[in-house]
Amino acid sequence: MIKNTENIKIIICNVGWMNSYNGSTYERPRGGGSYNKTNIGHELNNFTNYYGTYYGYARAPKESIDIVRNLQASRISTYVDGVTVIWHARHYMVGYYKNARAYRKLQHLSGSILEERVF
Repeated sequence: MIKNTENIKIIICNVGWMNSYNGSTYERPRGGGSYNKTNIGHELNNFTNYYGTYYGYARAPKESIDIVRNLQASRISTYVDGVTVIWHARHYMVGYYKNARAYRKLQHLSGSILEERVF
């Protein structure tokens, strides 16, 4: 769900529930979509620090986010900065990012970043 009130840019991302989102592959996310039924979702790394940067993942319902209408980006922008991202699992807010960058479409990380982030 995306909400924009008084020029505040907010994205609420629903993810699977975990005790820790810091790279542990010993715990499988509960809920958060059909992918998590047979795989370990990418949200397992949503709070892993990678050289001072955090990369968050939540699947967009239509494979892209309408950053123009919902987050006031220009029509040609591929991303928008200054977004507050709220991470929600089950009935809880599990964390948030302030002043984040939100991309219109899924961004693919290089293999080296993924290998270093997954423990």
